[in-house]
Amino acid sequence: MRILIIEDDETFCQFLSEILQNKGNEVVSSMDGVDGYEKAWAYPYDLFIFDVRTPGLLGTEIAEALKQKNPGAKVILISAFADDTLRQAAEKLHAQLLSKPFSADDLFRVIDRVRSEQGKNSKASSRL
Repeated sequence: MRILIIEDDETFCQFLSEILQNKGNEVVSSMDGVDGYEKAWAYPYDLFIFDVRTPGLLGTEIAEALKQKNPGAKVILISAFADDTLRQAAEKLHAQLLSKPFSADDLFRVIDRVRSEQGKNSKASSRL
């Protein structure tokens, strides 16, 4: 799978990248919302993982733009501030929400859920 991660915490971004690469995934990452947004438009990805609070653009803003262009895009939002408002926003975007802190096992469970829920879409990857 080709995965784009947008996460402004360098250590956490490296953690996510490493555990996903160790499972054989190709990972592209960014620590800035604007840079990540540009990367999202440049290549096809099978999965997007966006921190909600990133410099430049919020992860929810990036997810919304992505979903407008490709409603079947697989998106996981991550946040240390996963309140009811954010849960509702994620639901509206048809994205999964993962609350920090979480383990590698938690991440893989959510990835499996995203793949099975949205696996019915005819486009496995999205080119924006």
